[in-house]
Amino acid sequence: MAFEAYRAAVDYLVEDLWRRFPVVAPARALQDRMRLVLGELGDPHLRFPVVHVGGTTGKGSTSAMVASVLEAAGYRVGLYTSPFLQTFIERISVNGELIAPDRFASLVEAMKPLVRRMHIDATDGEGWGRPTLLEVVFGVAMQHFAEEGVDVAVIEVGVGGRTDCTNVFGPSAVSVLTNVQLDHTEVLGHTPAAIAREKAAIIKPGGFAVSGARGEALKVIAERCRDLAVDLWRLPGEVRLRATNCGPLVVTPRRRLLVAPVLAGNHQHFNAALAVAAADALALRVEGFNVPDEAMAAGIARARIPGRLEVMQERPRVVLDGAHNPAAAAVLGTALEDGAAGHYRRLVLLVGVLEDKDRRRILGQLAPRADHVVVTSAPLRERSGDAGETLSAARRWAGRDVPVELVEPPMDALARALEVAGPDDLVCATGSIYLIGHLRGHWFSEEMLLRERRVRYAAT
Repeated sequence: MAFEAYRAAVDYLVEDLWRRFPVVAPARALQDRMRLVLGELGDPHLRFPVVHVGGTTGKGSTSAMVASVLEAAGYRVGLYTSPFLQTFIERISVNGELIAPDRFASLVEAMKPLVRRMHIDATDGEGWGRPTLLEVVFGVAMQHFAEEGVDVAVIEVGVGGRTDCTNVFGPSAVSVLTNVQLDHTEVLGHTPAAIAREKAAIIKPGGFAVSGARGEALKVIAERCRDLAVDLWRLPGEVRLRATNCGPLVVTPRRRLLVAPVLAGNHQHFNAALAVAAADALALRVEGFNVPDEAMAAGIARARIPGRLEVMQERPRVVLDGAHNPAAAAVLGTALEDGAAGHYRRLVLLVGVLEDKDRRRILGQLAPRADHVVVTSAPLRERSGDAGETLSAARRWAGRDVPVELVEPPMDALARALEVAGPDDLVCATGSIYLIGHLRGHWFSEEMLLRERRVRYAAT
């Protein structure tokens, strides 16, 4: 079987580390366990400066843009993203090239004795327990970046910040908080201020902060920056974004730059402004770093990331978008109305939402805009839940004469959406990163990703 060692490593991560062994909760272990793992690996995460990107929405796109502009300036850039869409190696890349499947497998294999030892310590009542799946994968990424000799790493936070396994960098060169909205409330808190406190924990003494947050969340972030004597650039504020006849203009304390993101939607202009500011802040914090205007503009223009208003085919046009919380769904709805996905006659919404997400509010943003709704499950066994609840939410919000149907499994739902869509219609699949990652396999297989080690995009 092709990529046998890689598939065995993934099976170990999922079956042994995610579904089987008990583990001390990250909220109790905090970063002590992750730092222990990294210490055993020789502290690879301390060998390069970091741009650490958190926030409720936009952190994946912003991370991709930051990595792209630094690469365009001639730097060797490691990029760690969370989660993946189709396969684990998507999380870890250097200048756009994914880690080799066999290399991923060998690094996971090398960590098994440490995992076993930490597990035994926990059963004896000592230590922090064995690492989680995400902690092992993050350790693999840090080893890979160090061995590849990256000049800088761009690290996307998984969930929150305070207890996230990525929160181990000490004085990160730059911490970016794109925004703060209600998501993962069972873990992070039920108000923007509470969630902001969790996310702002990635800001460390000696670093630099950039944020697009507003209101009470921004007050929390600014207070942490004051307490730690960290410089903060706010958008809007020290960083500004203006619409001009020539396109979006980003103004930072270091430059004025017209940008033209290839990523669709006006919200990506905001993410581009954060990326420009992050690169400028990095140059202030790390000696020798500089991104000329030409490289900055080129990097923003070529940055891509799968599953963000991603066009997969034409006639009918199909777009995949990973909106999985109410804030992201609102952004997607506005983008569809603004023509970011192109002009269309009818909208066929294909949606699947995990059980721990706010289905009612997500569908409230999207279903009223649809002419036909196909509901399916989000393919993550432990969290897929009852798609019937998503169906009920869709029926509540869809127009009176709009057909709403449940089709399982997801690939059959995609076939149904394509069946009911005319050549001038738009099929928009959304609601879960796991759903769109699964559906993306209709066009680009996991085997192709593993073989080519680059994410491929449709030529539309």
